[in-house]
Amino acid sequence: MTQALSGHDHGSLLDRARNAVAPLRQVPGWVLGIFVAGIGLGLLLRSRRAAPVAVVAAGVVVLVSTGFAFAHGGEDHDHDAPVAVPGTNTPQRMPDGAVFVPKPSQRILEVRTTVAKPATVEAATRLIGKVIPDPNRGGLVQSIGGGRVIAPPAGMPQLGQAVRKGDVLAHVERPIIQADQAIVVEKVGEIEQMIGLAEAKLARAKRLVTTGSGTTISVSDLEIELEGMRRRRAAVSDIRTTPETLTSPADGVIASSRVVAGQVVQGQDILFQVVDPKNLWVEALAFETLPPLPEDATALTLEGITLKLSPKGVSRALQQQATVVQFAVIDPPANLRVGQPVTVLSRTGASATGIVLPRNAVVRSGNGEAMVWRHVEPERFEPRPVRTEPLDATRLIVRAGVAEGDRVVVRGADLINQIR
Repeated sequence: MTQALSGHDHGSLLDRARNAVAPLRQVPGWVLGIFVAGIGLGLLLRSRRAAPVAVVAAGVVVLVSTGFAFAHGGEDHDHDAPVAVPGTNTPQRMPDGAVFVPKPSQRILEVRTTVAKPATVEAATRLIGKVIPDPNRGGLVQSIGGGRVIAPPAGMPQLGQAVRKGDVLAHVERPIIQADQAIVVEKVGEIEQMIGLAEAKLARAKRLVTTGSGTTISVSDLEIELEGMRRRRAAVSDIRTTPETLTSPADGVIASSRVVAGQVVQGQDILFQVVDPKNLWVEALAFETLPPLPEDATALTLEGITLKLSPKGVSRALQQQATVVQFAVIDPPANLRVGQPVTVLSRTGASATGIVLPRNAVVRSGNGEAMVWRHVEPERFEPRPVRTEPLDATRLIVRAGVAEGDRVVVRGADLINQIR
């Protein structure tokens, strides 16, 4: 007895059928074709009369299915691959090297751009230099004869301590060998013996004057002779006991100190260096022929600090096969140090044509190549390798890599370059 299925049961059977067929949709069509051909071949082989027909049919099905599989496998499916879409709020580097930076991130990084425009400016040459003290506002402290260092009553000066011209920095006790000490003692003894004889003569002359047998002139001569002998004795005694006094040659601060109390130093050793931090120079080396120096030049420190320079002179003698050029630093910053390396940029007078950009716009890629970031879309930046030449401490000329009208990042380029 057959019982009719209700609508609910009928729906359940349809769902089960769909679930059973769903895995088959993931199987390639040529696999299903081979499976069906195998079933048909098995049924035909049951009959001996149909065996040849079954073999031929099975071969045809297999060839057709195989050809379909190869033809299908050679198709290009790149259009089916998912396209990577950057996050709307996360800066990231794209596979092609470009960088996606959303507008909120651009405001946080303070990204600024400018339109590239060619210009004709005066070219500059680059010199390698260092900071030196002004020779008229500082100096070195050295001992003439050397000896043992003795600290003054106020103590040894410290680094950075302000000093005035003539302030006592240290004392140096002169070394005297044993033979020299014996000579000094013998000489002092001879002078004291002569002083004793002179005092006796002076006393006898004064007695003769009182009795009327002598003159006052002889008394005056003996007094002068006795005074000279006493000075000679004091001078010889000072050679043995008085140390050499080292004083500051100028107003300024102690820039370097290479001595401690009790240290034995040689003559002409540099013990202290006094520098005026408000008067500093820059000394640079030029390995090429220099044009007449302009009235103003600039220098750049390793920390990116810009210095304004005024030329002072050019040497007529080569040093290390280079010409020495000296500049005075105008209003030097407080953190500028003597011996600090700088890059001097001096204009040559020749004209150069290119795109002028700030130095902050040019960054270094992973392989060390100079490049800029071009703003191609509202939230997309692309790197562009460039060839540059120096212009001054804050600008440079781009000779290749940037076209007229390109929008180039001039602020925040280093931050964009760090996005990964």
